Parts: sequence; structure tokens; C-alpha cells
Amino acid sequence: MRDEGPMTRRTTGGPKAIAANAAAFWFLGVFPVLGVLFNRGHMGIAAIGLAVCAGIAVADYGSKPTLAKMAEAWRPPYASVVWAVLFLCALAMLSAMWAFDGPFALQKSASLFGVLLIAAAAGAFMSGSDPSKAAFFGFSGLLLASLFLAEEAIGPAYFSSWKIFFDHPQWAIGTDGNARLLDHYLMQLNRSVVTVSILLWPVGFMLWHRGRRIMLALLLLIALPAIAMSFSQSAIFGLAAGSVAALATMVVGRIAVYGLAAAIMVLAAEAPLIFKVMPGIAGDFLVSAAGGGGAGERLVIWEAFAESIYQKPILGWGADAGRFFGREGIPAEHVPTGWPDAIWHHPHNGFLQGWVDFGIFGGFAVGAIFAAAALAIARLPAPLRPSALGCLAASAAVTLVSHGLWQTWSLMLMGLAAALFVWLAKTITLERGLADALSKADRPCA
Repeated sequence: MRDEGPMTRRTTGGPKAIAANAAAFWFLGVFPVLGVLFNRGHMGIAAIGLAVCAGIAVADYGSKPTLAKMAEAWRPPYASVVWAVLFLCALAMLSAMWAFDGPFALQKSASLFGVLLIAAAAGAFMSGSDPSKAAFFGFSGLLLASLFLAEEAIGPAYFSSWKIFFDHPQWAIGTDGNARLLDHYLMQLNRSVVTVSILLWPVGFMLWHRGRRIMLALLLLIALPAIAMSFSQSAIFGLAAGSVAALATMVVGRIAVYGLAAAIMVLAAEAPLIFKVMPGIAGDFLVSAAGGGGAGERLVIWEAFAESIYQKPILGWGADAGRFFGREGIPAEHVPTGWPDAIWHHPHNGFLQGWVDFGIFGGFAVGAIFAAAALAIARLPAPLRPSALGCLAASAAVTLVSHGLWQTWSLMLMGLAAALFVWLAKTITLERGLADALSKADRPCA
């Protein structure tokens, strides 16, 4: 009888494993597709490309149960498709920044978006997706991003490489003679900090799993102080929420995952009520706890948008409506009654924006997407769950307090994190399956 060998030993994760990957890729695909609703033009091209890639990956995983075929799924042409789409993600992120201010975005935060993506993609093409080399390239990219971040956080008042090579109207000279940036700089820097803080989770696990503990320690030693120096409330809150979720998963296992999924659904369902009463009940405490900054303004914005939801709670005000309520030239019937003239920002809250734009259906859709991702995490290999749930909790926290769904750079960032975790899950599954098959093959025959 022909010996098929360990690589052709037929094994499968079963329906649960297939469902886990399908849900994870749904999270990867649906978020960018939502980007088409909230951004137009070339942003939608990258979003659709990522969704198509997700569908290919799900179909491939479900139809190829053997270890050999699982390995083939990440070799050409599939690997080329996956990494090409990640390049589209990089393009979408850069484009999202350019939409605000091209030269400035190119100088600042866009470099931080691109550096990890380019390093990871280069590592995949050069190493054939070898996990050890991928960990090294991920470490190199994120460490470089963190160093840039630390240098920018220290700020132009001291030294900034960007001032040497670029000149831009956003720069201004302070009364003390030091070069300083206007508020626009802080907005872009905040996005860079959030990017680094979210990507710490998959890259950190990649280093830990491959035994690169010294590299992980060095990365954290550079990245965490850089995040702290930036005073980004969104990133710090996200890291705190992610750390709590990861620790809870280590202690109680899947219960923490299911608990987060339930909490997110409750929050999504009750978001209008919560953010309507929050300023009056706990406004002073929240502003004090956040250390001032934009917390007070954020509470006013949330309350105004929560009030607008109650005027059209079923179908909402229409896609992307929230960004135009206070702008000149908008017909009165498209603006909530009593809307403050000074407020025309987006809701700064993904859950509220779902309600504002699409009513009860949008609110529940946002919650369902996060909850589905949490349920997919519950079915990942056990070693991967704490960091995966930490990343998801951090993303949900940032979405809750800062960035709206229409910001495609944020959508693509979460999609990239999800893609890395799915790749890690398949890598771990393959490694375990090979080890099990080899151990059985080495046993003496009876």
C-alpha cells in the first residue's frame, strides 16, 4: 500500500474551524465594504479588492482540508493574491490621509502606515511566508514605526527629521523660536499612535510565538513610551481595554470572549440612551479622568448626535449624514431640530454613527460585526485567543471614543490586524498538525 506521508495525512479542523475562519474573514471583508458607503472613489476599489480576497480565502479553506493543501493555500498564487491585497490596503490608508492634506500626510502619519505593511509584504515574498522570517520583518517594521513615532512625539520643539527634509504651511514658529505644528499635526499624530497600538497585538504575538522574546521586549520598550509621550487618549484607552480583555481570557478562557461579544451587543443596542445621559451623569468625572483634552468637546458631540438619533431612530439620516449636519448649504430638513451651529464633526463614535446613518439597523450591524469577530476568536487556537481578543477590544475601544466608521484608514487597519491573526491561526494549526502527523509516523508498527 502506498505511504502518503505526513504531509498528505488527511486532517481537518471540522465545521467549527471553517466557521471561525469564515467569520474572521467576514470581519476582514465587511468592514472595508462599509468603507465604500462612507468613502467614495478609489477607496472603494481597495475595499472591494479586500472583500474579494476574503471570499477566495474562505472558499479555499473550506474546500482543502488536508495539511498539504492547507500549506498550498499560502503558496502562489494564493499568497500573491493575499499580499497584493494588503498592498491595496496600504494604498487605501495613504489615500485616506491624502484626502485630508496630501503633503502633510505624506510627511507624517502615512509613513507609519506604510512601513509595517511594506516590511511584512517584503518578508512574505522573500521568505515564502516563513513564520520566523515574517516575525522578524514585522518586528523591524513596527520598531521603525515606533522610533518615528517617538521622535515625532518628542516633537518639533526639539528636533524633527521631517522639518529638515520638508517644508509645509502647517509648520509655524513659536514665540520661543522653536518650530511647532498646528492642531492638524496632533490629529495626524493621533492616527499614527492608534495604528502602532493596534498592530502591537498581532506582531507581539508573532514574536512571542516564535520565541523572539528579546525582540518583543525591545519593541515594547520603544513603542509603549512613544505611545505614552504622544498623550493619545484613544490609543492609551485602547491599550488598557485590550490588556484587560487579554488578561481575562487567560484567566477564564472563552467566557471572556463571549462576555465581550455580549457587552458589545448591549452597547450597540443602547448607544443612543447611554451617550444621551452620559454627560449629565458622569461628564465631569470622565473629563477629569481623561485629563481634559478633547474629552469635554467629545461629550457635547455625543449628546448632540444621540439626540438626533431619537428624531429618526428607524432608518436614520442616511449614509455619511452626520458629517454634514452643521455645514452651510445643507437643507433644514436634513439637519436635526435644534442642532448646534458650532458642531459639524462626525460622531467620533462608530456605534453612534451606525445609528445616525442607518438607524436601528446600522446600530445593530456595527455591534454584530464586532460580536461576530469575537465569536470567531473563541474558535481560534488557544494560544492565540488572548492577543486576538486584546486587539479586538482595543479596536472596539478606539471606535467607541474616537474614530468613526467612515475613516477608511481605520477600517483597513482593523482588516490588516484580522488578516494577520487569521494567518497566525493557520500557521499554528499547520505546525500542530505536522507535529502530530510526524509523531505518529515515527511510532513503531505493531
